[in-house]
Amino acid sequence: MNKFGFEFDNKRESLLPRTICLLGALFSPIVAIIWRMLNSNSGIPLNKYIFITFTVIFFASFIGIYALSYKNKIISKNIYGLVSIVCCVANLIILYLAYLKNFKDNSIVVFLFVFFATTLIFEKFTHLLVYMIAMGFLTIGALIFAKNPAVDKGSTVLIMLLFLVVSCANLKFKVDMTKKLQNKIEQYKKLFDLSPLGVVIHKNGEILYVNSTFIQMMKLSESENIIGRQVSELIHPDYRNKVKFDIEKRFVNERLDFVEQKLILPDETIIEVEADSIEEKHMGQSVVICVFKDITDRKKTERMLIEAESRYRGLLESTLVGVCLCQDNFIYANSYLEKLLDYSKEELYNMSFFDIVYFEDRPLVEQYEPKKMKSDVISQFRIVRRDKKIIFVEAHAAATTYYGNPTTIVTLLDISHIKKTEEKIKYIAYHDSLTGLPNRYMLNDYIDKVISESRANDSQVKEMGVMLVDLDRFKIINDSLGHSFGDAVLKEAAQKLKSCVGDNNLVFRYGGDEFVILLPNTDASGCANIAKNITDAFRQPFCVNGKKTFSTTSIGISMFPEDGDSAETLIKNADVAMYVVKDVGRNNYQFYHENFNKELLRKMELENDLRKALDNDEFVLYYQPQIDLRTGKIVGFEALIRWNHPEYGLVYPAEFIPLAEETGLIVPIGKWVIETACKQNKSWQNMDYGYIPVSVNVSAYQILHSDLSAIIREALDRTKLDPKWLIVEITESIMQDIEKTDAIINELKSFNVKVAIDDFGTGYSTIGLLKNLKFDILKIDPSFTADLKKDNSSVDLVKLIIDFACQRSYSIIAEGIEDEEQVRILTEKGCNWGQGFYYSKPVPYDSVMDILSSMNS
Repeated sequence: MNKFGFEFDNKRESLLPRTICLLGALFSPIVAIIWRMLNSNSGIPLNKYIFITFTVIFFASFIGIYALSYKNKIISKNIYGLVSIVCCVANLIILYLAYLKNFKDNSIVVFLFVFFATTLIFEKFTHLLVYMIAMGFLTIGALIFAKNPAVDKGSTVLIMLLFLVVSCANLKFKVDMTKKLQNKIEQYKKLFDLSPLGVVIHKNGEILYVNSTFIQMMKLSESENIIGRQVSELIHPDYRNKVKFDIEKRFVNERLDFVEQKLILPDETIIEVEADSIEEKHMGQSVVICVFKDITDRKKTERMLIEAESRYRGLLESTLVGVCLCQDNFIYANSYLEKLLDYSKEELYNMSFFDIVYFEDRPLVEQYEPKKMKSDVISQFRIVRRDKKIIFVEAHAAATTYYGNPTTIVTLLDISHIKKTEEKIKYIAYHDSLTGLPNRYMLNDYIDKVISESRANDSQVKEMGVMLVDLDRFKIINDSLGHSFGDAVLKEAAQKLKSCVGDNNLVFRYGGDEFVILLPNTDASGCANIAKNITDAFRQPFCVNGKKTFSTTSIGISMFPEDGDSAETLIKNADVAMYVVKDVGRNNYQFYHENFNKELLRKMELENDLRKALDNDEFVLYYQPQIDLRTGKIVGFEALIRWNHPEYGLVYPAEFIPLAEETGLIVPIGKWVIETACKQNKSWQNMDYGYIPVSVNVSAYQILHSDLSAIIREALDRTKLDPKWLIVEITESIMQDIEKTDAIINELKSFNVKVAIDDFGTGYSTIGLLKNLKFDILKIDPSFTADLKKDNSSVDLVKLIIDFACQRSYSIIAEGIEDEEQVRILTEKGCNWGQGFYYSKPVPYDSVMDILSSMNS
């Protein structure tokens, strides 16, 4: 139905004419009686019986119309017209009777009363005007033809015109009110039609009205498709009883919230809606207004979210990583986290994330506040289990929202085993496997740490002695009595030194038969006393397996801060002083003095000559082959620079590379090495000696102070060498600027140049870097290879390093191989490649072709 007034509004519209019918039926005998009373003395025969006849006719007409309007739709629909006709007929009859009486005995009053009452019935101006004009002319005509009328014609016409004005004003008021009502109805209809919610109005379950939104929701073409149907027919069978209950609730004026229901569309599909309804009065009738909101998509999304949450929750519950959601407290923890912490979920939900973090590490997780996090945070810290056991975890934290509240999602990976492995590697890397003493790598870090503390707090270390102890004649003992005997002597020497220096001082094995002793908070006098104790102790023989041997000590001493403010300087100056002792007869100690530094002159000469060496073409490249330990085939070469000094002859890089780094000449020298190695490798390929990669060493200074990637690109472009035949080797000193190094390594790998880490195992810092820097090849330091035959600790260390590299898919090259036994051990432990004097010393360019021919034949 398109009208907003609904069908039962016709009954409301019929109320006034029905009332008129009842009034007409009531006034019919009253008017007749009044007429009769006014005309009781009339001599007209008709007047005696006319009131009875017309009274019955009009009474029957009004009562008939009233009664039939309830049963006959045609009469109900046209009730105004029928009542108007009866009233007009009554007017005509009374006018005629008044004419017969010449308008005497107040008959004109009765006529005018009926005339005015009739004018109030009309609803249209045209009907009123036709009625007024017709009756006006008839009345004027009757007055003209009447014999001696008892009333004035002009007055009668004036009164009728007055009635006309009053009737017009009344009709205008009725029309205006009708228009206003219709406008209000139209406004409400537009509101309903524009509503985003579907609206249904029904009475006793029968649908009277639906808006356009509901039509679209139900996928109908016209609303008439469901007008007259029962609301329950649209409800899913499972919900019909509930809907009936809700409707009954409305009828007892109880307010209910939105309820979810399902509607059946004409195509049998089902949509889900939220529905609410309320009972209202409309045009005197009680109707129910129902509002429907289509939530099909929302419910589908909710189900998808529930399914997705179920899947993800299943994944989280089955993963081997602890996962939690945190606000003020834990709001979710997966099963693995329960096991990891040994807390139940209920216990965790009453705890904050800080409660499980080791108190010293809590500052690390302060940044986990979701409102403060600008990006994901990855960190490592310690957490505490219920049993107070401390475990290391790597955490990944990200900010999110959970039910509208800022939340942090944290994943916790147990890395305790990795930390233990790292600690083991650190211990092995920082301690001498033979004597158990800290080694030279820990020595450097420890001296730098003591110096930093001294600078930070003047109340701490003010003076420190650095003592380098060398065993005299140890090489003779080693060569004559064997390496096992020599190792036993070194162990006993370590114990003697520890007993001489006391608990507050540290003894380090520096390498070979050299030891370094640190004496914090000790002045020169104290250092001298300890040195005397050492020389006295070493005058006693070593006794190994019943054999006695003697080895005295040569001790050099440097003092902080007089003789240096770095580990390297202090150790170097102590070494200079020790060699002075050697030169003057051994078995003594000597403090460093600047006059001892005879090497300084050579260093200065080399530095000056180094500036001209590149221009004078004094540098040459030597190549040491890298061998497949199983097949003996060459798998690569390492390019090693030599300086053909015009005065000192062949100078090795250990002596001039530090000078080059200090002066910045390492950058042009490094560029020459890279380009020369590429050019010579390309020449071997052109001469059909095969395609073999060549490694070049790059120092930290080159990485940090030059555009290394551009230099390598230029060399490759100039020599036409394929990048895959070039390997760049980097040492542990690279950690000076980790971010720049990482960027350069990634850039080198972007154009297919491989990167190797050289001298691996010589420092814990190098191990730490492997987590972040993407190397291709790992080279085991020669010091580890040299100790393989001496003790099992070295073998275990090499095995640990090899496993460490294999886990990260690094290729492995062992350096410093000197005999077949080392080859056998390395092969057993999983190392495939190696290099050393056992295979070949570094050879000049001209000799490489001979090696290629002989070894690959």
